[in-house]
Amino acid sequence: MKSFFLFFHLNLSFSSIAESDKKKIIKKCYWKILEIIEKNSIPISLEMSGYTLSEIYKLDKKWIGKFKSLAKRKLTSLIGSGFCQIIGPLCPYEINNYNIKFGNKIYKNILGIKPKIFHINEQCFSKSLVDIIANNDFKSIIMEFENPYEHNKQIKFKDKFLNHRVKGIKKNLNLIWNSSANFQKFQKYIYGKEILTNYLNDIKKFDGKINCIYGSDAEVFDFRPKRNFQDEKIKNLEWERIKDLLNTLSKYHKFQLIDHIVANKNLKTQSIIDLSSSTMPCPTKKQDKYNLNRWALSSHQNYILNTKCYNFYNFLKKNKKLNNKNNWKKLVYFFSSDFRTNIEIQREKKLNKEILNFEKKLKIKKKIKKTEKKNENFYKNKINKKNDCTISRKYDSIIINYKNIKLSLNILRFLSLNYYQDDKISKYPLIGTLRQGFFQKSLNYDLYSFHLITEFFDNKFTDISYVAEPKIYKNEDSVIIRGEIVNKKLNFSKKIILDLKNKSIEVINEIDFFKFSPTLIRAPIITFNPKAFDVNSLGYSVKNGGEKAENFHIKDNFSFGSRVSNIVSSTTSVGFNDGILRVYDKSKEMILMSNHQDGYSLPLLEFKKIEDSFLLRASLSMRENDDTSRNDKYKKFKNHVKIKFKKLK
Repeated sequence: MKSFFLFFHLNLSFSSIAESDKKKIIKKCYWKILEIIEKNSIPISLEMSGYTLSEIYKLDKKWIGKFKSLAKRKLTSLIGSGFCQIIGPLCPYEINNYNIKFGNKIYKNILGIKPKIFHINEQCFSKSLVDIIANNDFKSIIMEFENPYEHNKQIKFKDKFLNHRVKGIKKNLNLIWNSSANFQKFQKYIYGKEILTNYLNDIKKFDGKINCIYGSDAEVFDFRPKRNFQDEKIKNLEWERIKDLLNTLSKYHKFQLIDHIVANKNLKTQSIIDLSSSTMPCPTKKQDKYNLNRWALSSHQNYILNTKCYNFYNFLKKNKKLNNKNNWKKLVYFFSSDFRTNIEIQREKKLNKEILNFEKKLKIKKKIKKTEKKNENFYKNKINKKNDCTISRKYDSIIINYKNIKLSLNILRFLSLNYYQDDKISKYPLIGTLRQGFFQKSLNYDLYSFHLITEFFDNKFTDISYVAEPKIYKNEDSVIIRGEIVNKKLNFSKKIILDLKNKSIEVINEIDFFKFSPTLIRAPIITFNPKAFDVNSLGYSVKNGGEKAENFHIKDNFSFGSRVSNIVSSTTSVGFNDGILRVYDKSKEMILMSNHQDGYSLPLLEFKKIEDSFLLRASLSMRENDDTSRNDKYKKFKNHVKIKFKKLK
């Protein structure tokens, strides 16, 4: 006899739910679950955030009492998920840690329960989260199978039916597999889009002794959160169909609570499994359209919302008087994933008002821009007496030489980078443009660096189509080159700073769209010179929600910025919590730094083996597109990137 378990995800912060719908959801959805549990003696676990539990407690204390009663009878159990549903890999360590602690406190205060199983929020995983969850006394996590399986060659299909421990950075936890394929089949049958015979035949094909038949939203039965283009009529019979289906299955199969399955000592635990890989560092749920960029860069206000959240985060860390639990709790709330997708209009207005009030409470002042002083003697190409930096200008290029540093910018391609070389690190240029012909068969075209690409629904804009008329400044410690493009659609400014003292390059992009906001903004794009890097030891390092960075060895082809469909513009990204990405080989590393306070962006990496060489690129994205996107009222974007190379011992 096979054993089944199921759990429902309760979320009163669901993005497209109006405040006025909360009581209706409790009545039409949450009470129905408890009725099925009690009247049919079918054990079902419930997962809810501390925020959702608090809202239920405010609106319907009788539901809380019934849940506690059923929990004492071992007919239901609580699965934890923190105070709010947040995207862990995208949040700094302190936010993730506070989220779990605040959630646990609410569970204890309202239910007297401290859950031991943690549901990964939105099923967005990183190895760093395992350590944080373990350090907060959880013993197991729930994570979806299909997405890690799709992108990780080490995971086999048979693993879906086995017990594993999941690998963190330092710690490991029990792994409970959820399945989007299973819960989508369940939903199809309940919606009347599949016949019972076909569904039962699918159940028979389950290879494992224990399977999760449903692990998703409760609010999608006999109620539909409002979506675009939705005209589906609800017959209010779906919970009856769920009850009948579970009763049918219980005649031939055994239902258990997840807690009992995890506690079963007779179940043999298989090997430790690593869900992350260089091709998919932060696996998520369902199909590839549900990737990190959905909550980071896609929806219409994500850029400004994430920029503000990181502004608050850095402000709280620096100001001891304001560094208190109430302010951190409010910031965790602002990081909620449901504010970053199809948020209902009135809730969005309320959120924006709350953010404005929080900004006033913290007394955050806007930065005043500093102006550069122009050096009138620049074009004379004289050597600065205070350093030995030489600057020359040819027809198509600006060339800067300073000790072991060489940098060249292409004027005809709007200050794209021809090359950057540091003789102390490599005899070859480290980054720059790979000219057409560098790759003979594949990618036989110019591959630029430091350029901008934007896309609209009907066309594309890139700055390399323009000739730069650069304004150039220099002082004792740096050389500054600035170009500007103004046309009917936008005002674009690019500033490149060569810091002579720190031997770093800064690229500042500012773009203001006059009419329509684009569906995609990527700048700067950086192309690595394969002659300067050892392909066998290539890797990258980045923080994905934890205290320490995660390291990934690059060996398989991937492209984070590849389209999933005509609507979804990218496949995945990385957390980039502290704004630092390291790309390295055995002898050197590039350190890319970006301050989220100046403008939120995430790196998109690409790697492809080409004959006896390879292509490696990194780009900073400020905007991506998916089904949550809509015409954006916010049309100003900025990022500030610093690049530095370092020799490794």
